[in-house]
Amino acid sequence: MKICVLGAGALGSSIGGTLAEGGQDVYLINQRADHVNAINTKGLILRDGTNDRAVRVNAQTNCEGIGAVDLVIVLVKSFHTRNAIENASSIIGEDTLVMSLQNGLGNEETIAEVIGNDRVIGGKTYVGGVLLGSGHVIAGTKGKITFIGEMNGEKTKRIQRVADILTKCGLLTGLVVIPQE
Repeated sequence: MKICVLGAGALGSSIGGTLAEGGQDVYLINQRADHVNAINTKGLILRDGTNDRAVRVNAQTNCEGIGAVDLVIVLVKSFHTRNAIENASSIIGEDTLVMSLQNGLGNEETIAEVIGNDRVIGGKTYVGGVLLGSGHVIAGTKGKITFIGEMNGEKTKRIQRVADILTKCGLLTGLVVIPQE
């Protein structure tokens, strides 16, 4: 699966690095050139316990040249959501799903205002990350769960596929029914 993480700071790098290590084609987007350059030079260094390992992953300061992806994971600060999605239009194709794992309320609705509700997935993660330095994070992914669901509350094949891929890569993922108002 071709995946782009918008907002690849500590948490985005932890999740993106884990997905890349699990065999997915991952692009990390972060505005900090020092972070991006470190990742592209020596790999993303993930610390798990006391062990560091380098993961090869694509990193950029913007979405130029990536092309359409299968999944966009949004992890920017909430107040940057609209701008991030608008600037990511080149990676959002006809079949692209966009999943918010951001803190706060209203992020999915903001994304839907830009791309339409039918391609938005909601989520909540207990995964963590700590930025130790440029290109170096503590990946708090082991034993932490992420819950995802369709915005219309249905359990679909596409949401099950996303959950299966995330879990296969080491991000334990469960499905939830998101209640409708």
